[in-house]
Amino acid sequence: MLALTGMLILFPSQYVKSQPSSTGQTGLINMPDARIEKDGTLRFGTGYSRPYLPIWSSITLLPRLELSGRYTIIRGLSGGLGQGFGDFKDKAFDVKALLLREDEWLPGVAVGSQDFTGTGVFSAKYATLSKRLGSTDYTLGYGSDRIDGWFGGMRHRV
Repeated sequence: MLALTGMLILFPSQYVKSQPSSTGQTGLINMPDARIEKDGTLRFGTGYSRPYLPIWSSITLLPRLELSGRYTIIRGLSGGLGQGFGDFKDKAFDVKALLLREDEWLPGVAVGSQDFTGTGVFSAKYATLSKRLGSTDYTLGYGSDRIDGWFGGMRHRV
């Protein structure tokens, strides 16, 4: 395992820079970025950020399309069915399309929609740009609904 970690640090591939956000789409914590995984990648995951417990899966279809689905339990919020029926639960499906791949000079550009079917609790539409400069990856975007305006972030890798 240590040898594999060393190989990834010394010889990173172009796809190592994509990481899932807490929703399952590639991104930064809770926000999307203009990255997607290599074509044919299937991922499963879960996380916990009080009070949210998402369980998700994502797949990259074709070289520029990412789909994800998630089931989120919101702890401490009644499911609306009365006493004894537990926490609120939400199902959501997301899509992201990579319009322009990042190159030496231009950032990557992606558009997407989160929770486009289901209850719409986490509904959002967005456009985002991502550019890697050295060991730092920068993202800037604009969204509506849950995202509601400008967002951005950076990820530095050592």
